[in-house]
Amino acid sequence: MLQWKRACEAEIAKRGLQFHDMGHGWTAEAFGIDSRGGWSAQKGCYVPPESVQYLAEINGERKVFLDIPLNTNFCMSNPEARRIVTKAVCDYAQENPHVDYLHVWLADWQKNHCECAACREKTPSDWYVVLLNEIDEEMTKRNLSSHLVFIVYTDTFWAPKVETIRNPKRFTMLYAPITRLYCEGYGLDADESKVEPFKINANEYPKGMAACLGYLKKEWKPVWQGDCFCYEYHFWRAHLKDPGGQYVARRIYEDIRGLKFMGLDGIVEDGSQRHFFPNGFAMYIYAATLLDHNCDYEAVLEDYFSHVYGGDWQAVREYLQKVSDLFDLGWMYGEKRVANDQSPFYDPARWDLYEKAQVIAAEGKALAEAHLAMPTRPQTVSYRLLLRHAEYILGVADCMAEKAKGNDALALEKGMAFF
Repeated sequence: MLQWKRACEAEIAKRGLQFHDMGHGWTAEAFGIDSRGGWSAQKGCYVPPESVQYLAEINGERKVFLDIPLNTNFCMSNPEARRIVTKAVCDYAQENPHVDYLHVWLADWQKNHCECAACREKTPSDWYVVLLNEIDEEMTKRNLSSHLVFIVYTDTFWAPKVETIRNPKRFTMLYAPITRLYCEGYGLDADESKVEPFKINANEYPKGMAACLGYLKKEWKPVWQGDCFCYEYHFWRAHLKDPGGQYVARRIYEDIRGLKFMGLDGIVEDGSQRHFFPNGFAMYIYAATLLDHNCDYEAVLEDYFSHVYGGDWQAVREYLQKVSDLFDLGWMYGEKRVANDQSPFYDPARWDLYEKAQVIAAEGKALAEAHLAMPTRPQTVSYRLLLRHAEYILGVADCMAEKAKGNDALALEKGMAFF
């Protein structure tokens, strides 16, 4: 993986693109705690004895949060702990001067900040800004020009109350609305009424795009007028809830075009780099819209589909739209509950989901089988992928039909067997 990363860095440099590096991990690695296990629990992970004092205190204990180093914060009120993290960041910047944007994030997850008496004197965002200012000071001493990125995410949705970034030219803000809903877009009005008072490790996070934008507008916009872009998750889970891919592709297009309404200067994605099943149109429209906010969605779609599928591209588009309509992203996100005493997916109107999927999948299979020998290799492969995609939607529909009927255990059993 490191070799692949280095190869990417070289290619990024050749093309004059911006190289963004790092993110989570500083809060563990700086203290000698190995976070390479990612988001998996690491039972009995090694913590150097001298580092225990620096871990966030939660419920009276200083230990690795839920056995996941990457999700473990540190005691930010402790000056020595901040010095250790500051040194780690500055050493990395000094060793990697080719990094254009160095991301300095706190631990992942939520409700995992230090509860010691000293940390309670300020919000996590305030202590975060203290840390950022100290990193900036050390970089200035070392004559480092690295540009830093700080993140508005979960508990830092709430802006600092007393601290301010002293050298804003050094920083860019990254807005990461992880609790948004993909049934809504950035074109909505910010709902400031949804902003709740901050409660250490007891916050209720905004749900939905309008609420998330409310925090951006009410909390952060008054205290930060500098560069700001967003961190998004279209390719993390949203694309898996839209087997046809047509709704998510349109959402990406509309989201990028809507960023300007909230003063966001760009977007970077979290998620799968293998989102090309049954095709790569969502990633393609993502790139095309970033390049030109005024591009025409239908024109880009025709250009892509006609090259990928040939003369019958419209039939493929219509088929995939039927798939997206069948699964309904809002329902797949559990946002269309019809009975409070059942799961969010329970819905008698969808009990025939599998039968409907069989009809649509048969259309897709017939369409693919009629085009298995195309003039170009990419088109041939694309139709063969479409053939497998027909199998895929049947597997998803089989699981979700049981969810609609309230047969959650059977749905899980079928899901485990299929996936």
